[in-house]
Amino acid sequence: MKTTMRFYCSVIIVASMLLLSGCSNKRLACQSSDLHVTVKYNNKTVLDYVTDAEYHFDLEALQHIAEEVGIEQLIQDYQNWFETTTDGTCR
Repeated sequence: MKTTMRFYCSVIIVASMLLLSGCSNKRLACQSSDLHVTVKYNNKTVLDYVTDAEYHFDLEALQHIAEEVGIEQLIQDYQNWFETTTDGTCR
C-alpha cells in the first residue's frame, strides 16, 4: 500500500512540474494571407520560432534585444510591426 501511494505521489509531482514548466512558455501566433509566424518565448527571452515561409529571424539577435528592452516590449513591438506591415493579425 505504501509503495502504491508513493508511486501515485511521484506521478502527481512529476505531472505538476511538467504542467508548470509548460505554462511558463508563451506563444505569439501571427498570420497574414501569405505568412504565418509563431514566436515561442518565456518570461525572459525568445526560445524559438516557426514559420511557413522563407522568413527567418536571427534568433541570437532577438535574444539580445529581449535582454536590452525586455521580452514583453519585444513581443509588443513585433506584433505592432506585423499588424502594421501585413494584412494579418497576431494573437
